[in-house]
Amino acid sequence: MNKRLTKQLIYGSGFLATFFLFTLFFYFIFLKSPATCFDNKQNQNETGIDCGGVCVSCELKNLSPLEIGFIKYFSVNNKAVITAQIKNSNQNYGVGSFSYILEIYDKNKNKIKNIERNSFIYNLDVKYVIEITDLDYAAIGGVNLVFSNILWKQKDEFKKPKITLREKITKPSESGKGIEISGIVVNESPFALAKAIIISFLNNNNGIKISASKTEIENLEPFGVKSFKIFFPVDVMLFSPQTSLFNVPLADPNKTEIYIDAK
Repeated sequence: MNKRLTKQLIYGSGFLATFFLFTLFFYFIFLKSPATCFDNKQNQNETGIDCGGVCVSCELKNLSPLEIGFIKYFSVNNKAVITAQIKNSNQNYGVGSFSYILEIYDKNKNKIKNIERNSFIYNLDVKYVIEITDLDYAAIGGVNLVFSNILWKQKDEFKKPKITLREKITKPSESGKGIEISGIVVNESPFALAKAIIISFLNNNNGIKISASKTEIENLEPFGVKSFKIFFPVDVMLFSPQTSLFNVPLADPNKTEIYIDAK
């Protein structure tokens, strides 16, 4: 191999190496997308794909979404009462706050109303929401529930208060027009509760939900006690031999459900 060819090879190799380094530099500086927590790659100092290290923890990223147990609506004096069951199956995280929309449709699948609210749910918890509307029950064809703005919180930072229910009584109301549920709520936690929502379902003797209602109590002191009453309207009656022939929903007083929602 003569000297001229050797020199050409050396110059050519140097040029190619310089061009390669320049191209590589240009790619990393101007073309390559920077590593992020949303590029579906395990880079930076992540311990999983787009989680851990500088990104959100892998446990938080892989949390199970909030679930909808059921959506039901009942007729109360021909108006619709809409209820929904919401579940959080995550062991170590609750939701300090979230938004939800109840989307209400008519029988032609046209949206007739949105109801927007904010709420919360503890870890491994089940909660219920109730909306007493001014909509005609017969006009509703379906209801959808949509979640947004979910703020997860570790269970140690968002502990469920200990609340117990005592002396529950289900009976016809004093006016004779409907049903009354009464009882006592006890806050067994060492901190005050600004508000507690008490939700009740009436079931028939087959355990099927036939109506729902709610009430609120405020300023429940640490280890405090407060009484409550929940009213159901005239178009629901208690089951008994005397009422079994009436053309109205019949509630079994032994199968009343009560849930308390507070923080």
